[in-house]
Amino acid sequence: MKKYIPLHVHTHYSLLDGLSKPTDIVKRCQNIGVSSCAITDHGSISGTVQFYSELKKNGMKPILGCELYVPQKDSKEKNRENAKLDHLVVLAKNLAGWKTLIKIVSESNNPDRYYHKPRIDIDTLGDLLDGNLVAITGHLGSTLARQIIPEDKINDDWKKKGQDHISKLTNAFGTGNVFLEAQLVDKEMNPSQVELTDCIRTLGGLMDTKVICTP
Repeated sequence: MKKYIPLHVHTHYSLLDGLSKPTDIVKRCQNIGVSSCAITDHGSISGTVQFYSELKKNGMKPILGCELYVPQKDSKEKNRENAKLDHLVVLAKNLAGWKTLIKIVSESNNPDRYYHKPRIDIDTLGDLLDGNLVAITGHLGSTLARQIIPEDKINDDWKKKGQDHISKLTNAFGTGNVFLEAQLVDKEMNPSQVELTDCIRTLGGLMDTKVICTP
């Protein structure tokens, strides 16, 4: 039986978003019998050293990642129309992937791109990728969700838009490196998440792309 591994996790290094310290995350993982856990703070990898050290000290496998902020247009376009940011989780597969992630987060903080928050567009991201990162996308704030259910209403052509976006991500990250995210933890507060998840499961079948569950 395969055990659940948390792959979308925010620490208190996710400013105004996460509350848990790495020590708290370790305790929780131990309580539920989890041997590995990812760190995916918003726009930042500043908590990685503490997170990595704490997990390794307790015999657990750390998975290093980040939840990137992605604008709809070129990230060098700094204006009100391009201020809306979607999310995309990326995880390093290995040491080479970690080094690539450092480059990506550094580029997202480049003064030419930084606008209220560190951000990077998909095309620029694709130029930096080398096959050593995986992408996870799916919740209501994601780049994929914008194609399927903008403004909490399912697009009439959501299948085509969703398939096109998944293809774009696959071209950037490489075949087998894109996973669709089913996240229902907040379904009571956000009923649209249920509709989105149903669409994502359908797209997973149409695109032969695996769907994973995240907290």
